[in-house]
Amino acid sequence: SAMFVMCLFMYMVTLGIMQGISSETEPGGMLEGISDGTGKNARALDLFGSPENEDTLVQQVYLLYGGIERTIMTLLMTVTGGLEWRGVAWPLTRVSWYYGVVWTCFILFMIFGMLNVLTGIFVDAAFQ
Repeated sequence: SAMFVMCLFMYMVTLGIMQGISSETEPGGMLEGISDGTGKNARALDLFGSPENEDTLVQQVYLLYGGIERTIMTLLMTVTGGLEWRGVAWPLTRVSWYYGVVWTCFILFMIFGMLNVLTGIFVDAAFQ
């Protein structure tokens, strides 16, 4: 049941991030249009490199948060140590400071809350 709660929390944070990103792609938003000046679609996968490259903000956001699947994978990889937190949170923080706060709260809750509970469950089961 703890794994279910962890997955449910990750899904809820994913939906919140995706809602914010979709609102920023509307006219007047931070992610509107093509920002690299090449005339290519900024969301095309052939434009993406690794998160460490000097991609535009639009490319960075869509590389890491370009859909529910990508966002869940990004959140999972940061909690399990597959991606560096700062590099993954930086594009969201550039979109809005609010997403930086959401990101920090997510990491704090997952590391200090959920994962410690899961560890406690496994240790308790090992002693019994």
